[in-house]
Amino acid sequence: MNYIEISRLAINLLIFFCLILLILKRENLGRNIIYFILAIFTTLLSNLLGKILINLFLLKSNHLIFNIGILLITFFLFFLYFYRKTTRLKLKRIQFGIICIFLLSYGLFLIFDTEFMDTFPIYFYFIETILLTISILVFLFQTFKSELVLNITQYFPFWASLGLIILYCGLMPILIIGTQPHLGMNVTLFFSIMLFINFIGYSIIIKGIFSSKR
Repeated sequence: MNYIEISRLAINLLIFFCLILLILKRENLGRNIIYFILAIFTTLLSNLLGKILINLFLLKSNHLIFNIGILLITFFLFFLYFYRKTTRLKLKRIQFGIICIFLLSYGLFLIFDTEFMDTFPIYFYFIETILLTISILVFLFQTFKSELVLNITQYFPFWASLGLIILYCGLMPILIIGTQPHLGMNVTLFFSIMLFINFIGYSIIIKGIFSSKR
């Protein structure tokens, strides 16, 4: 097993550990936590399914699984989570608009980008990461305007927001560089940074799981 495989295994084990904790502690993590749990589950399932199908020579790459499982389903579940957590009517409308833009963007890329399912769609990833960040900021705006701010460290969605921002915004630069062969990024360095970012992001979420009170 080479370093790349070890890094991927470590990331999947980290996601699995986070998923188990989410399930075990779900009663303390607030309403609508099911969407967040399903998003993490879909992420792990997509990673494992892609690996299995490649090993069985049924797929040449995991792009198809990744682009549907993570870029569509996982992100949609995250959007749903923050939509359901947002209660103010005006902010909820913004969240709904974000979901609509996300789905429309995915559909347009699927229609007009002939290689959308065969490569990593970095431009779409950039768009949906920006949309997710806006969705999180809308939710945090509501949170900091409420009494929840008094016990913010015991509020799981706050930690989940921080973890997701670190994960997806943090991964964006190296994914952009990684999809540009002429930049010649070292593969070992690429997976080292990816492992580090995943460790920080999921550690924040795990911190929130243990800190949260019902």
